[in-house]
Amino acid sequence: MERVEIEIVSIKEATKIHEELRAELNDHKTKAEALRFKLAKEKLKTAQLIESQKMIEQHNQTLDVANNFLSRNNLIHTERIGELQNQIDRAATEAHLLRIEARQVGDEIMKYRRSLDNTDLFLKVIANKGCAFSPIIYQFFTINF
Repeated sequence: MERVEIEIVSIKEATKIHEELRAELNDHKTKAEALRFKLAKEKLKTAQLIESQKMIEQHNQTLDVANNFLSRNNLIHTERIGELQNQIDRAATEAHLLRIEARQVGDEIMKYRRSLDNTDLFLKVIANKGCAFSPIIYQFFTINF
């Protein structure tokens, strides 16, 4: 009987070990299932991140194209502004020269007017006092004027 009791104790211990192992296996299965779920979730996140990265790369390409266009446009406008500035400088120089010429013409006009005023005064004096010239000069003035 002792042998039977030893076998019963042995079977009980084996059953107990078997149940502990089954519980441990179930625990590992639960953990494995949780890890599978977590892995699937991470795969989904990774797929979303890859899509986001593709969209960002496309957006960056679009921005690069726009930036290149704006850079070329800016360069063209900068060159045009330089040309316009040169034209403005030339126009300012021309205006300065015209102003100088206008002053000179104005000075000449003033001299001419003074000369006319002096001539008028002289002619009035002659008219009031009689002929102040020799007969030859008098004939010249009377014929030409």
